[in-house]
Amino acid sequence: LSFDATTDFCGSDGSGCIFDSGTPTSTMPRWIYENSQDNFEKDPNATLSFAIYVDYFKLGQFETASLTFPVAFLLEQHERGWVTLSESNRIVFGLPTWQYYYMVFDDGTDCITFAELPQSTK
Repeated sequence: LSFDATTDFCGSDGSGCIFDSGTPTSTMPRWIYENSQDNFEKDPNATLSFAIYVDYFKLGQFETASLTFPVAFLLEQHERGWVTLSESNRIVFGLPTWQYYYMVFDDGTDCITFAELPQSTK
C-alpha cells in the first residue's frame, strides 16, 4: 500500500513545504502520520509519497517531483524523535530526508535536484 500525500502541500507558492538541512527533525501533519500507521499495519512495506509541484520558469506550468519514504522508516524516526507531528498542513523536510535523498540546491535557478541514495540492508 502507498499513501500519496499529493494535496498540494508544496504548491505554487511553496507555503506548505520547507526544505531545511539545518533542522534536525522532519515535521508532517498528524493526519498523514496516522494514515501511514494504518497502512503500515496492513502492509509492512507501505510507502509514503510527497508530491512537490514546481514551476521552473514561473509560467504557471507545473511539473511534479515525488519523494517516497518507507513508512517503517518514518515510524522508527518518529519513535526516536526525529520526525515530529503538527496540527497544521506544513511539511518540513529536515535531516531525516537526507538519509534517503541526496539534494543539490541551485540558488541561481531556484532548483533542487533529488537523487535517491542506495539503502543498506544491514
